[in-house]
Amino acid sequence: MDRRQHRRRLAAWGAGVLALAAVAAVAIPLAVSSPARAEIDGIVLTDDELAIGIDRAGRAAEQAGGDDADVRAAAIDSLRDDLALLEIARAVGTTDLERPADILDALDEVNAARAEAQRAGEVVYGPISYSARTFYSKSLTDIREATARALLSSDDPRFAVGDDEVRARFDAESSEWASAATTHTLTRLRTDAADPAAAQAILERALATGDTADVQVETITVADAELVDGLWNPETAAAIRAADIGGTAGPEPSRSGWAAYRVEAREVDADAAYERYRERIRSVLLDEKLTAAIAEARAHQNVSD
Repeated sequence: MDRRQHRRRLAAWGAGVLALAAVAAVAIPLAVSSPARAEIDGIVLTDDELAIGIDRAGRAAEQAGGDDADVRAAAIDSLRDDLALLEIARAVGTTDLERPADILDALDEVNAARAEAQRAGEVVYGPISYSARTFYSKSLTDIREATARALLSSDDPRFAVGDDEVRARFDAESSEWASAATTHTLTRLRTDAADPAAAQAILERALATGDTADVQVETITVADAELVDGLWNPETAAAIRAADIGGTAGPEPSRSGWAAYRVEAREVDADAAYERYRERIRSVLLDEKLTAAIAEARAHQNVSD
């Protein structure tokens, strides 16, 4: 991929970023003069690069009470991560950009293209004019995501994510997927008694005695996600999820009167949940390995300031 192609890709990324609709295009000063030039692996950082590092990472150091040296150190540290990511991305062919300045150089072109698109009556999502910070951060995010996708098919053993590793993470974090794998079998009792007090008394009696002569009875199966996602009365949903087998929930108002529930069975289909989540888990593991590779690349950087 040549640099012109990559800049066109950056322009396309900039034009289609839905998530940035609410981000204000606040310009940052790109004229931070420094008494000395920091250097990372032979790359002498420009004022613009140092400024973007300060805006993204140095401000936190400043807010934490750091002095100018702390702010500068945090900025350089952030840029080291960025350079390490670009190094890995170049190795797998997802970019040919060599340094942060290469991203910043595309900003004017992207903003001009977005302004022209707006003038032409096209729908432009997000700000018409990106700030350096917004554009830089989004570009790095997109490069990282593209790199992660490329690494899924990489032969590099550092990024191998086998099925055994995926399953081990799945089993270790059962609380993250158990809800999606759980279904509840319920007996639903209904009454169309008009008086709320009478309706509740009828249902409570039916639940307590098992005498269902005065109520309508049906068996339903409900996925736990339906209870969690707000489709049910929150108190009833919580009672169902917390109840032991044979436990009850309700009564509560329903669309056709009042209803109450008894939990008859609960099933957790771990294999189905694994099939649903395994590729997502694989992506998480790969991203962790990418983070580790960035840290490894950083460890071999030569930095002077």
